[in-house]
Amino acid sequence: MELLASMIKTHVENGAKDDKSADSYLTEYESLVNRYRKYEDKYHAFLLENEKKRAQNIELSRFINDFKQMNHLPLEFDEVPFHHTVSKIIITKDGYAEFHIKNGSNIKLTI
Repeated sequence: MELLASMIKTHVENGAKDDKSADSYLTEYESLVNRYRKYEDKYHAFLLENEKKRAQNIELSRFINDFKQMNHLPLEFDEVPFHHTVSKIIITKDGYAEFHIKNGSNIKLTI
C-alpha cells in the first residue's frame, strides 16, 4: 500500500511537470487509486480475519484452561463449545478419556 501511495504521489508531482493530456493523466491517476483501494480493502479484510482468529484463540484457550482444571467430566453436555473445540475423544481401557482439541492440545481425564 505504501508503494502505491508513493506511486500516486509521484504521478501527481510528475503530472504538474509533464505536458500529458488531462485525460491521460486522469486515467493513470484513477488506475493507481483503484489499485490502492483494492489492496486497502484486502488489507482491512486480512486484519478483520486476523482479529477474529485471535478472539477465537483466546476463547478456546479459556475453555481449555477451564477444562483442564476439572477433576471429572461435566454431567451436562453443551454442544456448541464441544463442536468448536474438540476434534475427537478416545476412551481408553484403563479408565481415561483423551480429548483431542482442534488447536493440537490433548487433555486426559479420569472417567
